[in-house]
Amino acid sequence: MSFAYDTPVRSPDGQRPIQDCAVGDRVLAASEAGGGWAWAPGQIGFSSGTGAGGHQAGMFFIRFGEAGRLIVVPDQPLLITGGTLQTASRLMPGRDSLVAADGSALPVTDVSVGQYDGGVHAIAMMAGGGLDWDGSLDGHLLECAGAICGDYVLQIRLGDPRMARYLPDPHAQEAPALGSEAYSARSEAMVRAAKGDPGT
Repeated sequence: MSFAYDTPVRSPDGQRPIQDCAVGDRVLAASEAGGGWAWAPGQIGFSSGTGAGGHQAGMFFIRFGEAGRLIVVPDQPLLITGGTLQTASRLMPGRDSLVAADGSALPVTDVSVGQYDGGVHAIAMMAGGGLDWDGSLDGHLLECAGAICGDYVLQIRLGDPRMARYLPDPHAQEAPALGSEAYSARSEAMVRAAKGDPGT
């Protein structure tokens, strides 16, 4: 997971800024449980970042739910309703909802891209006894700023064939990237539909 500094991550002792999460620390991690999510402490196996004084171009600013807010890198995986992952660059307001720790939907209300002045940090869990991925989301989902997000292991495994079952199908066609013509066209169509205008 690659998030702006001060993104809160839920631990057994409460919320903790992501940059303060060190190797060996414990945070709460989710596993699938009967159509929902079971939370248990898990150990951090990787923690690294840019330092506080960074200047990051191309960061994604996401607003969701009543007042939720995340600042992440484009390929940060986020859990959306239906139990699949979506990268930040392919989230679309009016279509996608993030998932809260209790499983409720958090509608995405705005997505923009721009420069972020500050540090970016990533952490990965030791799910399964190591940083190697076993093909499951279990133990690699964390609560960040109120939404369920994938850890750095899931981020770097987005191209793994085993990840296909956790991504919208087909990923590229169903979820165009922000800034592309396909994204603009789909976004405009959703705005027209919300206003009751079928378009031309």
